[in-house]
Amino acid sequence: MGAFPASFNARLNRHGSLDLFEIVTLDAGFCSLAIATLILQANRGHVIALRNNQPDLLAEARRVLPPLTHQNPDAVTEWE
Repeated sequence: MGAFPASFNARLNRHGSLDLFEIVTLDAGFCSLAIATLILQANRGHVIALRNNQPDLLAEARRVLPPLTHQNPDAVTEWE
């Protein structure tokens, strides 16, 4: 986790102009404001797992996210 900023920045410096990726996916151990901010400042999206080991953050997500999950999808495919 502590090595993520240096690793992420190294990849951006080496490959960032190629637009090889738009979204970063990370395990729950990487769930922090600092890491999310770093990714967003690089104009990338992120999906970070959230688990019970961060109870305050999990409670806030459960409070804020349900209204967002009950929206009609923009598109639907047969396999979803």
